[in-house]
Amino acid sequence: MPDWKGIVGNSYDANGFDSYCHALRWSAWRPSFIVLHNTAAPTLAQRPNGFTKQHILNLEGFYRDTQGWKAGPHLFIDDKQIWVFTPLTLSGTHSPSYNKIALGIEMLGDYDKDSSTAAAA
Repeated sequence: MPDWKGIVGNSYDANGFDSYCHALRWSAWRPSFIVLHNTAAPTLAQRPNGFTKQHILNLEGFYRDTQGWKAGPHLFIDDKQIWVFTPLTLSGTHSPSYNKIALGIEMLGDYDKDSSTAAAA
């Protein structure tokens, strides 16, 4: 898809993500706030070791090829790492009302069903 914004596709721990963010050069697009979602599917039980590079590549295909979107959420987060998906310096696709003004973050789990202790198991 020619309008696809691309993905970063790298994972970071908290310190690595902090360094990554400090190296960013913001230009025209600057988010005003964060929109936080939980994935619902997959659940914590379906991804006990968090996301892998292959999961992120599969999500890229889903958003780009199946959904036909120009981008996806900015971050996918599990209890082990932070995956940068859509570049943080570009608007993403994650919430129809707020795509142009917010960072979109997807946290692993179905928080209507997964207990907070499931992540620690």
